Amino acid sequence: MTSAADFQNIRLLTFDLDNTLWDVWPVIDRANLAFRTWLESTHPELHPLYHDDAVQQARMAILDADPSLSRQPSLFRRRLMQQVLAPASLSPERLDEVTEAGFEVFFAERNRIDLFPFARELLESLSRQYEIIAISNGNADLERVGLKQYFKGHLIAEQTMKPKPEPYMFEEALRMAGVEAHEGLHIGDHAEEDVDAALAVGMKAIWFNPEGAPREDDVPVVKDLPTLHRLLDRST
Repeated sequence: MTSAADFQNIRLLTFDLDNTLWDVWPVIDRANLAFRTWLESTHPELHPLYHDDAVQQARMAILDADPSLSRQPSLFRRRLMQQVLAPASLSPERLDEVTEAGFEVFFAERNRIDLFPFARELLESLSRQYEIIAISNGNADLERVGLKQYFKGHLIAEQTMKPKPEPYMFEEALRMAGVEAHEGLHIGDHAEEDVDAALAVGMKAIWFNPEGAPREDDVPVVKDLPTLHRLLDRST
């Protein structure tokens, strides 16, 4: 059975964000609704263009043309808005203006997250005991979500262009913290992009899985954040 003693040599914690510290899908739903509400109130002539079928068709066309955009959520969102609104025949400058304003509405709501229970307490405690760096394929802004003070840094796939499960962001986090791979521990919800990818660079890993799905190896699985805290807390 895994205990705190198994992690006594750890100096760096790296955290995934979406679906590890908060549930991202309700956030995205609210952000989409905020954008559509804004579009209807500020550009009512454009709002009828932004219906579900048009959005889905544009999404498929964009990703078929450039699959890498699936790992560039901010750029993808802007492209999606532009493509759906293109039939309005706005000037390029006007389309860019509407897109940027609309994206800001979407992005502001995307960063209004509801933390999982005990998430803030977890970060407050662990940030006093370890270096913590966020590693994310998403585009959450730690300052906007109100968590920046707990993190030494934030590595974002859209900026590095090397998304998980590629090793780059894990290796860069180790370099930033000045620790060896065996002194790093990654916590995330995705079995391959988080757990397997961290193990591949020599780090330890904990799988955050609220359903408690089993693994065939000895990687610890935690169903909630208080359990994670009990494993990593050195203050008692």
